[in-house]
Amino acid sequence: MTGNTPAAPARTAPVGAVTVRDLLAVPALGLRLLAADDAIDAVVRWAHPTELVDPRPYLQGGELVLTVGTSLVEDPAQWGAFVDRLLDARACAVGYGVGDVTEQVPEDLVTACRERRLPLLEVPATVPFQAITELLADRRAEARTAVERQVHQLSAQLLDAMAADRSLEELLAIVTSEIGGQLAYRNGVLGWEPSRDSDVPPSSSMLRHVGSVLAVRRHEEDLALAHRRAEAGRLLRWVAEGKADPESLREALSAAGVDADGRVVVAAWPQRAALLVADALGDALFADLPGAEGATGTCLSLSGDGKAVLQAAVESAVPCGVAAPCVLGEVGSALPAAVAALDLSRRRGAPATHRDLVSFDGLLEQQPSDRLRPFAETLLVPLAEHDRDHGTALVPTLRAFLGGDGSIGRTARDLHLHPNSLRHRLKRIGELTGADPRIFADRVALAVGLWAWERRGRR
Repeated sequence: MTGNTPAAPARTAPVGAVTVRDLLAVPALGLRLLAADDAIDAVVRWAHPTELVDPRPYLQGGELVLTVGTSLVEDPAQWGAFVDRLLDARACAVGYGVGDVTEQVPEDLVTACRERRLPLLEVPATVPFQAITELLADRRAEARTAVERQVHQLSAQLLDAMAADRSLEELLAIVTSEIGGQLAYRNGVLGWEPSRDSDVPPSSSMLRHVGSVLAVRRHEEDLALAHRRAEAGRLLRWVAEGKADPESLREALSAAGVDADGRVVVAAWPQRAALLVADALGDALFADLPGAEGATGTCLSLSGDGKAVLQAAVESAVPCGVAAPCVLGEVGSALPAAVAALDLSRRRGAPATHRDLVSFDGLLEQQPSDRLRPFAETLLVPLAEHDRDHGTALVPTLRAFLGGDGSIGRTARDLHLHPNSLRHRLKRIGELTGADPRIFADRVALAVGLWAWERRGRR
């Protein structure tokens, strides 16, 4: 078989896995399949460039072995033994780069791969092997980020459901609707089994964090502790509304082990999060603020260590917003910043601080998707469609130009272009979008459009 349109896969690959089929579907790589079209659903663990006749000592299994044939092209009879060695090392495929040693993939290599059912990919001369390894690294990082975001968002959803007094069975139904399969919670352990062949196993991190949330639901709340937190929340609300002096918090802070004369760190969490993070955070005053009618409330923590707050949020996979450290008298004014950062944390699936609120990404993440969609549709879609229809690289050029702070020289060097070629591309971007990337105001609009376009479907 040749070409880049193999048949549909029979089974879903694990979360974050990249298969040979996935690589063939990347237009920028331009890979061509020359052998073993029935084995392209093999997972590519990594890409390993080599010119060794026997690379087995350096392979661990699952590699896409990349070569230009320097050591083998002079003796075509060795190709069969080379493929046998790759199969012995459990390599998943071999990629041959044309244009360096030979202009075409050696026919003996094609024959050996077809006979032994090892996928063989032709790598164009214009595509460096590093492009493949970078793509695999990017996919791995994206998969890890997606899993972490799903864990954070599901944890937040479960905490909200718990705040609405949902039962354990209802919480399990929420988890099942998100990750599929069949769930069983016994003796503090969350188990998962597939319901059908297409079900993808959740990560161990997902099961661990969801299990910890369910464990909280299993236990009765300590009534006295809940009462103290409600009282502290009522007092904090009065402080925020100007109805009480912040000094009225001094006794409660001291009882919780917080130095009321030092800097106080105000953090906002989903309601009931204290049950998950209190032990990790250590000395802290927790308070539950009721939400507006029909809305869930917020859990607040007052402590003396901002780093400990962030660490507790990461370890427990719970959304958290952290205000700037302040003196006791400024606690009331710090509350809105903490709550706003919590909202940002829920959106991005990671803890957020007061500094994130004033960053470019933070500003955009706080905007409704409907408000950002016109930027993507008006400014980026024309470029993406032009790249698709004409084989240009206007979107990558814009990304590099924005990343290079609008510098012609720096961007040209990064893209290995002549400055005049870069200027021509920038001019074409302006013609297609009506926004000139060389003008600061237009460059900002294009940056917003690129941000929204790259995150389409994620929010």
